[in-house]
This record gives sequence, C-alpha cells and structure tokens, in this order.
Amino acid sequence: MKWFYLAAAILPILGIAYHYETGMPKASQKQIFLFSSIAIANYSYAMGCFAHTMEGVIIANQLYNFGSIFANFFMIMVVSELCGIKINQWIQRLIFVYCVVIIFFVSTCTKYTLYYSEIGYGLYHGV
Repeated sequence: MKWFYLAAAILPILGIAYHYETGMPKASQKQIFLFSSIAIANYSYAMGCFAHTMEGVIIANQLYNFGSIFANFFMIMVVSELCGIKINQWIQRLIFVYCVVIIFFVSTCTKYTLYYSEIGYGLYHGV
C-alpha cells in the first residue's frame, strides 16, 4: 500500500508535463498549481507511510496539509474557471488567507494545541 501512495504522487507530475508540452495557455496556470499541490500532498502522504520517527510523521503531515489545503483552493479556482463562474478578487484573497491561517495552525502543532490536541502515530496494516 505504501508504494501506491508514491505512485499516486507521480500522476500529477505527468499531468504537469502534459499541460506544459501541449502549450499551456495563461488561463491554465491554475491547473498547474493544482497538479503541483496534489503532487505535494500525495508525496508527503507517502513520506508519512515510510517514516519511522515521530518527527518524520509530523513533517509529512505538515506537508500533506500544505498540499491538500492549497489543492482545495486551486480546485475551487479551476472548477469555477471551467464553469465560467467569475469569483471576485477579494473572495479569492479571503479564501487564500483562510488557507494560510489553517496552514499556520497545522505548522504550530508541535508547540501549541491550536489544531491538534495531541499527536501520536502507530502502524495500521503495515502503513
């Protein structure tokens, strides 16, 4: 199962290469950011599966949250763009600031209990 997560990190990189080779128009830059954040999230999830220390798991979790939060942000932007829905600039910035605040809470989980009340890890079916 660990190798599946690592293989899943490669698929968005192939999506980036495809969009780059087909001549990415300017409107498609959000898709590249989407694929990049998905690749970061998948790779860090795989990194967490291969980690053997608590620090490795915490770093992988922080990277996973970074990638997945921005993947959701860029997913909203890409889907709204594909559907022809115009999102105001101030709403985009508000959602972006919200993502940054969540990332701040996750990145301080080792010192404060803003996001997690306690941290632990264990093996579940070898992962």
